[in-house]
Amino acid sequence: MPLKSAERRPVIKCFTTLKEGRDGENSLVEKKVYSSSRGDDETLSDDNHDMMAGSTVENLSNPEMSDGDWAPTNLRKNLCILSHNEIDLAKMLIKEKQGHLFEHWPEPGIDDAAKHGFFNQVTLLNNSYPGGLLSYIRNARSLLADSKAGKNPYDGFIPSVPSGEVLSFGDENFMMLEEVGVKEACRAAFVLVAGGLGERLGYNGIKLALPSESTSGTLFLQHYIESILALQGASCKLVEEMPPSCTIDA
Repeated sequence: MPLKSAERRPVIKCFTTLKEGRDGENSLVEKKVYSSSRGDDETLSDDNHDMMAGSTVENLSNPEMSDGDWAPTNLRKNLCILSHNEIDLAKMLIKEKQGHLFEHWPEPGIDDAAKHGFFNQVTLLNNSYPGGLLSYIRNARSLLADSKAGKNPYDGFIPSVPSGEVLSFGDENFMMLEEVGVKEACRAAFVLVAGGLGERLGYNGIKLALPSESTSGTLFLQHYIESILALQGASCKLVEEMPPSCTIDA
C-alpha cells in the first residue's frame, strides 16, 4: 500500500530481520517501518524495500558499520540511510570534532536528499584539497593556533626596498621604457587572480563583476580585458612596423 506523504509526514524506523532465501539459507535484510502521525505503521513491500536497501543493508550487516556508538544522536538515527562512503566521511568528521554539523539533522525520512547532498559536497571538498578534508581541518587549526599565539611566519626576515627604476610619468626615460614594454607585450600572458566575493562591500557576487566607475557602469573585468586588448593591438602594430631583422615572433 503506497504512503500518502501529502496527508502525513512519516518517520522511518530502521531495523534488520532474517529472510529465508530460495536456497533455504537465511540472509540479513533491512526493514523500514513508516510511523505516521496517526500512530499506524506501514512496512515497505519486499520489492520496494529490496530496491531501497542496497548498500544500507550491507552497512547494517557489518558489525563495524552497525555500531553507532561513535555517532552523535541525530547522526546515529540516520546511519541506516547512509552508504559506506558517507559513513566513512561521517566518522572522519566526528573524529575531527565536527559533530556540530549533524546537531540539527531531522529523523530519517525527512530531508534525506539534503543529507546526501551534504555528503556530496563533503566528497567534493575531500577530493579537491591536497591531503583531503583531514589535512584542511588540521592545517586550519594549526594556522588559527599560530595566529592566536601571535606567531609570525615571517619572523627572521628583514624587509628591504628592492633595486630598480623609479619612473616619472611622461619623461623621456618613461616613454622609452614604455615602448620597449609594449613591443614585448605580444609575448606576454596575463593572469588575473580572483579575489573572492564582495560580501564586505555589500555585493553578492564576484568582485570582478562590480562596476569600476558609475558613469558608464563598466565592470572591473571588462575594463581589464579592454586594457589588455588595447595593449595587444598596440604591440602588434609596433612589431609589424619593425624592420624584418627585428621582428619578434608572437
